[in-house]
Amino acid sequence: MTRFDDVEGPSVDEMSLEGLTEGVRVSVRAEGEGRRVELPRGFIELLRAEEETASTADVVGDLLLLSAAQRTYESVHYSEAGAGEPMEAINDRMQELFEAEFGTTLKDVAGYPDPSADAH
Repeated sequence: MTRFDDVEGPSVDEMSLEGLTEGVRVSVRAEGEGRRVELPRGFIELLRAEEETASTADVVGDLLLLSAAQRTYESVHYSEAGAGEPMEAINDRMQELFEAEFGTTLKDVAGYPDPSADAH
């Protein structure tokens, strides 16, 4: 097993199938608690290919931010029960953080339709 801060090596095209599916263990710590998850090395390398200088920690951080932004967006805009004001506020903040980090909106990156268009 490889820790996230130890990962360096060949590009995806140069790696064997075994190398692509090898697990990369990622540790996440928040508010004094921790968790480890394992991701296939090939997945990280594919994401890293977009920005060659990105470390594995950068790739995993981007993945975390993208996932959180998608979850909040979908909870607000695609929930059958409706989101409510607290979730809308959380989503607004998450989208601000996403745009500050990536310089674009989640709607543009993911191709989500404009939710206000449904209101017309």
